[in-house]
Amino acid sequence: TIRFQTEKLYFSEDGAASCIQELLRSLYDGGKVQPDTIYLCVRPDGTPSAWRNGMAIGLEAAPADLPASCCYLHARERNARKRRRPAEARLIALANAVHAAIAKLDRWAIATERACSEAPDFSALLNLCERELGFVSILVNKNLRYLAVSDGFAERNPWFNRTDTSMDTEMINQLTADEAFMDAINQSAPFYYHYVEGDGSDSACFNIIVEGRYEARLIMQATSGREEPGLLDVAAYLGERITDLFRRYADGSDDASENPRFKEALRTLMKGGTLRPEELREHLAIRGWALGHTLQVTAFMFMEPESATVTQRYYEDRIAHLFEGCAEINADGLIYCIRNLSIERTARTLAQQELVLFLRENLCYAGTSRAFDDVRELHAHAQEARAALELGMASGSMQWHFDFGDHVLRYICDRASRDLGGAALLHPAFEALRAYDEEHGTELLETARYFMECRYNVTHAAARLHIHRTSMLARLERIDAVASIDWDSWDDRVHLALSFMLAT
Repeated sequence: TIRFQTEKLYFSEDGAASCIQELLRSLYDGGKVQPDTIYLCVRPDGTPSAWRNGMAIGLEAAPADLPASCCYLHARERNARKRRRPAEARLIALANAVHAAIAKLDRWAIATERACSEAPDFSALLNLCERELGFVSILVNKNLRYLAVSDGFAERNPWFNRTDTSMDTEMINQLTADEAFMDAINQSAPFYYHYVEGDGSDSACFNIIVEGRYEARLIMQATSGREEPGLLDVAAYLGERITDLFRRYADGSDDASENPRFKEALRTLMKGGTLRPEELREHLAIRGWALGHTLQVTAFMFMEPESATVTQRYYEDRIAHLFEGCAEINADGLIYCIRNLSIERTARTLAQQELVLFLRENLCYAGTSRAFDDVRELHAHAQEARAALELGMASGSMQWHFDFGDHVLRYICDRASRDLGGAALLHPAFEALRAYDEEHGTELLETARYFMECRYNVTHAAARLHIHRTSMLARLERIDAVASIDWDSWDDRVHLALSFMLAT
């Protein structure tokens, strides 16, 4: 096997020349370098398919307008195949290597176009580029928040933290104070920028500009961390595809609903409005929904709310691909996804796994309502989803997804204490025990709580408190003396139990 290293590839009019050079270096590094630099030339009027085929077998004649600085080499396939001329055989091998590199670029471009048309996903596009071409990348919006990142970007950049939603404050201040960074926002062509000090920090950048507005920036790096031939070309191609997607989200042309009446009907119901049954049935039928279908609402909130319409539409589109046949509506700073469980073919377990994965990757929280069979109840269940989201996040849980059914009691306490305040709703015994504990340094209130949680079993409660059963009995006697609690009264037990929830 003969391996080559090229110092220059000359293409008369193809902009991907530097891309191919970089790919050849990565595929055919080392080996014996030819005595003279090898230049492969193509006819200026040749089509891509013509010069690719020509390079695969060697060109037969030199172009008439060959630049003076170029040396033209060619070989006849017959001579190379019969090994009559080893030099020609080596040239054929090099030409075929270039052909393979171009084919690799073609496959990546085709896969990228297909991904953009089928299910647009910025992270998938960046990972596709990393997997096929080896370039790591990240997409950062105008607020310096991460929209997407390829899997290998964190390994190349120690400053990047996957658990964060955006660049840290120190880096944001540094960049916004950098005149070169601010001036680069207006660039429409790809360019290099050093985001951090030190070697190996060269990044090819492409600004995402829609209708004259700067929306985001694609940052791409080679494995070497340096300015590599071809990197700007790849960044430009991928950046243009991402710009096309931003335009689709900006003008609303990517709306999943074939007819706006469908979503307008849902928005009316979410606001608490009503529609005539026959009118509602007609609007639902646009998307194959019916009045008797089983629905469920999930409210999404990202860690850093976005005001940019383009970003919102991107996330709406991503959520729309999570659940088959769903409808997504942006309202009150949240994105509501209305799932139609009657037409979903994806297994519930699989859908839940995809949801959790989406939340973790996009640093997003979600709250889900109970399932319901009457779309006219959409307003109430949208409130359930929002309440589950807010209460779940306030609970300090490490989860990303919260179900309303797990927070019903907390919701009841929250609603009950809004008008009068939680203190006004507490059981008198609760306040009496808390005051006694503060004055005497006892734990009577905690004892009462564990006694209730252990279903009024003295032995189990003592074990939970790590005290002797006799000590537990003594505490209960003291509780009865300080605060008269009728343990046989249902009202007293429920009121005291709710008091513990209201006070936390």
